[in-house]
Amino acid sequence: MEYLKVKDFADVITGGTPSTTVAEYWENGTIPWIQSGSCKDGIINNADKYITEKGLNNSSAKIMPKDTVVIALTGATAGKIGILNIETSANQSVTGILPNDKCRPMYLFNYLISIRNKILSDCYGGAQKHISQGYVKEMLIPVPELSLQDKIISRISKISNMIKIKNKQLKRLDELVKSQFVEMFKNCEIVKLHEIADITMGQSPSSSSYNNSGDGIPFFQGKADYGDKFTIARHWTNQPTKLAYKNDVLMSVRAPVGPVNISSCDCCIGRGLCAITSKLGLTNNEFLYNALNTIQDDLSSKGTGSTFKAITKDDVYNIDLPLAPIELQNKFAEFVKQIDKQKFEFEKQLKKLEELQASLMQEYFG
Repeated sequence: MEYLKVKDFADVITGGTPSTTVAEYWENGTIPWIQSGSCKDGIINNADKYITEKGLNNSSAKIMPKDTVVIALTGATAGKIGILNIETSANQSVTGILPNDKCRPMYLFNYLISIRNKILSDCYGGAQKHISQGYVKEMLIPVPELSLQDKIISRISKISNMIKIKNKQLKRLDELVKSQFVEMFKNCEIVKLHEIADITMGQSPSSSSYNNSGDGIPFFQGKADYGDKFTIARHWTNQPTKLAYKNDVLMSVRAPVGPVNISSCDCCIGRGLCAITSKLGLTNNEFLYNALNTIQDDLSSKGTGSTFKAITKDDVYNIDLPLAPIELQNKFAEFVKQIDKQKFEFEKQLKKLEELQASLMQEYFG
């Protein structure tokens, strides 16, 4: 197999940004323009913004044809890969690689994803990671015969398509739960969360009290302590501040906002969480969990802050939920339970497909 540097079998295309202070570079633009955030190890179908021809000509940006492989050079997405399904320009944190007839673009795309960890380890910089365009040009790539490239592309694409289908099925189940929630409770009185539940906002104990040895009470700080539905104890504190109890609903109130879990035990909660306990006779924790999980996207949109998103105590207290008869709440909970069973089966199938995909990547590119 032949090993070639990127610069020896591909055109490397630079990105650039027209001045954002010149309106005529952006207003009524028709030329697609992407940023590094578009590189998410997948196919890029849409532009982030549009620039004018004058804007393009007054920047270092170049048009990148369809099937160009793009790599993010800087920031949180440094090292991420994409492949264009559109003709577009890009900003300076994106470099395009357009292979010649020795290398299939989709083969290069899959290979670069397989070595993404190495690319990330080669990034330089502190808070902001960087890859130089020179590094991209000098990357050494195994370039087999085109017939083998086509075989590799075919096998990996089949698995990738099956993974996409499975993810779409999971998404449809989530959408089904949301639509059922709206349908079942559309005629119910809407009340504020604090009217049907007791709410405890978290407060982090002294960091000197943290431990991983089981000394004290489990301490949950945020979404990192979530399981699929129930929290997983990883840290403890012997100086607990705010307490939550087994089967309380825990909601993340800081980066990210909205995700919920059920507490698997009595615990201490940090400032990234709040605990929600149903008021006897009005609702139950299972309904609260399912209802809050259903409106998670709406809750996330309430987050404010520049460094990280968060919601306040007032925001939590004033979350709108339906005041429904217990029988209807239980009926919804049972519906979600059946959907969860289907999701569990789909997720098992998805995991097997992802393992197969990883195995093929290792076989071909390992």
